[in-house]
Amino acid sequence: MKIAVLMYHAIPRRREDLENADPRYAVDADVFHRHLRQAAARGLAVRSVRDLLAEAAGGGQGAVGLTFDDGHESNFSQAFPLLQDLGATADFFVNPAVVGGKGFVTWAALREMADHGMSIQSHGYTHRYFDDLARDEVRRELYESKAMLEDRLGRPVNLFAPPGGRITPEVMRIAWELGYEAVCTSRPGCWNGRGGRREIPRLAVLATTTGQAVDAWMTGRIAAVAVQAARYRLARWAKRALGNRRYDAVRSSLLRLAGRPGSAG
Repeated sequence: MKIAVLMYHAIPRRREDLENADPRYAVDADVFHRHLRQAAARGLAVRSVRDLLAEAAGGGQGAVGLTFDDGHESNFSQAFPLLQDLGATADFFVNPAVVGGKGFVTWAALREMADHGMSIQSHGYTHRYFDDLARDEVRRELYESKAMLEDRLGRPVNLFAPPGGRITPEVMRIAWELGYEAVCTSRPGCWNGRGGRREIPRLAVLATTTGQAVDAWMTGRIAAVAVQAARYRLARWAKRALGNRRYDAVRSSLLRLAGRPGSAG
């Protein structure tokens, strides 16, 4: 059975909680809670990718993967208690350079989350797009993030999620060289649940994503996942054609015109 791995970002309770968060990717805490209840109603265990990789020998049947990017403060204040109540785990991909900054989780929060079974993993040292960086910069971002997280939290860091989903074969090779075991991408799809060094697809849950769509993804309905994959391919083509900076500017302008503000994803 294939596994859906969902990607969240900020989980605000109020609009005031959105500091340093992209509104387009912010899922209301009550909505996130409903998604967790949907998984429970389907009999799906909610697990981090780290835990699913450890359970790979069992095939991961009856599970949904849960991940968070960027390390927004609401991951600790809102998502973490809800996960604890359900007995669930998730991966939190953070940038050490901004930990403790305004709107972001603190080191104390990350330690508490790790102590209660959450998986704290690398999102790079800063939030720079990896396909814009020279090889030595990529290596430094990946190395320093892994080293600092392991030093401050005392736990292995084996997973990496590239900011904005920007990834290249060269970035993958460097990640393997530095000891990462899997890369959680932004490419939509379902994962076969097996271990080994690999790219793991994820499905991005946005502020506008419906509960029906989340349910369809969690239960592996192929048509629903295929729609997301088609949108991703179109966006990837646009990024390559325009370049990251111009793509982000065009995207922001289009979102403003549509009345849906948001920064780069």
